[in-house]
Amino acid sequence: MDQLSSRAAAAKDSVDRLSRQLSSQGLGLRGDIASAESLMGTFMSKAQAAMQSGDTKNGKKYLDLAETQVEKLEKFLGH
Repeated sequence: MDQLSSRAAAAKDSVDRLSRQLSSQGLGLRGDIASAESLMGTFMSKAQAAMQSGDTKNGKKYLDLAETQVEKLEKFLGH
């Protein structure tokens, strides 16, 4: 979870930076990328909540879902 959290934070920072740059040019972020970032955050939050409550099965499920979104963002960002 710690490794994925670090990757997710790095991806979020990069997407946020790109979004600000695009916004300054009057453009917006692609919808699929904005959606992936949002889903990544949701899944990471649900994974953390599940792990804190001792629900490792659902924690793993949400980590896997979050990792899919992180990979999508990393691919888009060229990481």
